[in-house]
Amino acid sequence: MFIYILILIFSLLLIYQLFFVHQNTIYREQFDTYQSYDQNNPNNVAILSQQNAGNIDLLKKQVEKLLPLNGKVQDLSGNVTNLSQQINSLIQTQQQYAESVSSIKV
Repeated sequence: MFIYILILIFSLLLIYQLFFVHQNTIYREQFDTYQSYDQNNPNNVAILSQQNAGNIDLLKKQVEKLLPLNGKVQDLSGNVTNLSQQINSLIQTQQQYAESVSSIKV
C-alpha cells in the first residue's frame, strides 16, 4: 500500500515537472524579443534610449506575469513541507511496527 502511495506521489511530481518545464520554455521564448545593444556606434544615443525603454517595458510585463505565481509557489512549498512530514511520520510508524513484529517470539 505504501509503495503505491509513493508511486502516485512521484508520478504527480513528474507530471508537475513536465508541466513546469513546458511553462518555463514559454517564458524563455518570450524573452527572445529582447533587443541587444549596438555599442560600436556612438551616434545612435537616441536609438539606444528608445531601445532601452522598450526592453524595460518588456521586462516589466514579464515580471507582472510572474507576480501572480508567487502565491502558488508559496502554497506548493507549504504542501511539500506537509507532505514530507507526513511521509516521515509514515516511515517512523512502519519502522516501529516492524520492530514490534520482529521482537515477538514464537
